[in-house]
Amino acid sequence: QKQATPQHEFFDLAQHLLDLRAQATRALAYARLALLRQLLDEGARAQREAKRRQRVIAFDDMLFNLHDRLTRGDSPWLAGALKKRFPAALIDEFQDTDPLQAEILLLLAADDPAENDYRRARILPGKLFVVGDPKQSIYRFRRADVVLYDRIKRRLLDQGARVVHLRTSFRGAPSLQRAINAAFAPQMKRSDEGSQADYVPLEPFREDVTGQPTVVALPVPRPYSENSGKVTGYWIEQSIPDAVGAFVHWMTEKSGWTVR
Repeated sequence: QKQATPQHEFFDLAQHLLDLRAQATRALAYARLALLRQLLDEGARAQREAKRRQRVIAFDDMLFNLHDRLTRGDSPWLAGALKKRFPAALIDEFQDTDPLQAEILLLLAADDPAENDYRRARILPGKLFVVGDPKQSIYRFRRADVVLYDRIKRRLLDQGARVVHLRTSFRGAPSLQRAINAAFAPQMKRSDEGSQADYVPLEPFREDVTGQPTVVALPVPRPYSENSGKVTGYWIEQSIPDAVGAFVHWMTEKSGWTVR
């Protein structure tokens, strides 16, 4: 065993002080988070009270109020009345659904009107039809989450639902679709937890255009630095707008190309 030296003792003390500093930093961060949570709660209460006095509600209030009534268990008549009023639900852009909306939807589509726990809800066959594209799940600011989308899809599949992939692209020409498939298929691979959607290749519908291309690689006319003569990002960015504008002008005014 090595004998402790003043140098070793100094380093041990320094490490101890660093550990204490890290602990104090974490404690301060937790204290700040607790204070922030308190301020947010007080602000939310003040906002709710102001809306109550003015007798107004926001969009989120409608969701929270409905969710509260459906999950409390003391208003089974409400779920029954809504299910009777809406025998089926078609939800478009399902990738933008937030957790609160998803729970309401599962409860309203449940086969048991008295069910107030969305985790136990079993969907009535034919009650629910959803359309969504997980590759377009970008609205996280509204609490939409592609993982939620994937989890609900798997849950519906376990209860007998069927997935139909909409692959046919009615607008794009086949050569354009091949370029898109080649670019995105290797990059978009589904992750295990569902946070990355898998790529679904496009399939053709129309014929390819003759006499004009569907994909054009527009060269950058002035990518070289005037000082060094090397390719630089600055000069590329500077020359792109004029190049794109000139090409669009040529296409619309001189090329004779048409769009069907």
